Amino acid sequence: MHLRNLLALCLLLICAGNVSAACSDTLRGNSSKFAITITDGGCEFEAAMIFAAPYKEVEGGLESLEPLPAVPFEAECEFEQGVEIRCKSGGTTPLAGTRYKATEDTNPICGGDRGLRYTCVDGCKGGAPPYLYWEPYEC
Repeated sequence: MHLRNLLALCLLLICAGNVSAACSDTLRGNSSKFAITITDGGCEFEAAMIFAAPYKEVEGGLESLEPLPAVPFEAECEFEQGVEIRCKSGGTTPLAGTRYKATEDTNPICGGDRGLRYTCVDGCKGGAPPYLYWEPYEC
């Protein structure tokens, strides 16, 4: 009996090395003030993070400013995939107080399939992007 348990444990340990957690897709959007990226960095981070990179218009283009500190997405927003994103009004990123609804994106992705984007429907001021575009981790 002990030999069978030991064998099962060895198989579990060998197979566990071949299993990995799925990496998250990325959402990106730009406003007149910020470039927003929501990503786990291709599994680089333990959780999805919100990156907000401010910029300003200057003669001849845009000038990047000091990025805001990255914030864990779950601390700032709630996400229902394919439905909506709701961000707390007291948050620290430009997404604070926004609500986005999932809509079909007319730009093709992944070999021609129509993509998904989240359209800002509430709280769309203060640097929040009008759209967050879905970029799949793998096509």
